[in-house]
Amino acid sequence: MKIEKLPSGSYRIRKMYQGQMYTVTFDGKPTQKEAMVAMAKELERVQQKHEIMTFKVAYEKYIESKRNVLSPSTIMGYNTIIRQTPKKFLDKRVSDMTALDVQEEINLIAKKCSPKTVRNHHSLISAVLGIFSPNLKLRNCRKIIYAFCLE
Repeated sequence: MKIEKLPSGSYRIRKMYQGQMYTVTFDGKPTQKEAMVAMAKELERVQQKHEIMTFKVAYEKYIESKRNVLSPSTIMGYNTIIRQTPKKFLDKRVSDMTALDVQEEINLIAKKCSPKTVRNHHSLISAVLGIFSPNLKLRNCRKIIYAFCLE
């Protein structure tokens, strides 16, 4: 953990933890102990925030963060996907989700929708979970979905 002085005069500490970058800033130069305590609090704060988040809340935050990037028709399509998603899946906490949960949801959609819809549904779920649960690996699911859509 390195303490850097910024051009503004404040100090920044950056730490990479499980593939995610965390940053804490100080007005004055912190001691090593203060820096470690502040970083631990930041990690705990982020962890608690993600633990209580349901998929629906994560989806809403994802859409809000991408509102200026996504076209209105894409957002409308995503809202349609969310309306078709079972309440049980939407109310599941992001921290509790597994690749198996995602695969089961995709299997339910595949029974009644076209391959393109299945692919769009999976892409949305992957995008949301990629931001709010980056440790969840969905790559193998994606290969299965795309193979299904190519048939």
